[in-house]
Amino acid sequence: MTNPLSQQELIQIANRSVPEVWQTQLKKEIQPSPNLNLPLPSPRIATVAWTGSSASAEMVLTIPSAGAQLAAQTLLGASGNYVPEDTDLDDVVGELCNMVAGRVSTELRQHGLTGTLHPPLPGRTSPSGTATPFTPTVCLTHWTCGDYSFTFSLNIHPNVS
Repeated sequence: MTNPLSQQELIQIANRSVPEVWQTQLKKEIQPSPNLNLPLPSPRIATVAWTGSSASAEMVLTIPSAGAQLAAQTLLGASGNYVPEDTDLDDVVGELCNMVAGRVSTELRQHGLTGTLHPPLPGRTSPSGTATPFTPTVCLTHWTCGDYSFTFSLNIHPNVS
């Protein structure tokens, strides 16, 4: 059984999906950045699972707390003095991941893959029932938005029949 999409196809999907969400929802331009082999400061992580009949995927957004705070201010229309609670930051990162996942899901449909998105979960988690002996096709993209950098990964694998 082979993976449904190549790593290059996943990178192209991520390269369209992530900037679209940042531009439309946060009104921010982002740029691809070099591979970030260093840990992000105070990272906030959210995972959205996607399950289909022939494949499953996990989408993971990792963003520093400072970036999540700026996103929270923009999404909530708050001033620069607004300091969100930790739960608010988790919610914002989950919602951003969910918005990117929705865009990715639309692109997967264009490749003949239909599935269901699951609610975002804080942290890096895999959906239950998608264990597979196959190596997933992994796409890890790195981005810069103003003073902060973040990552988005898209991992897809065929389902075991």
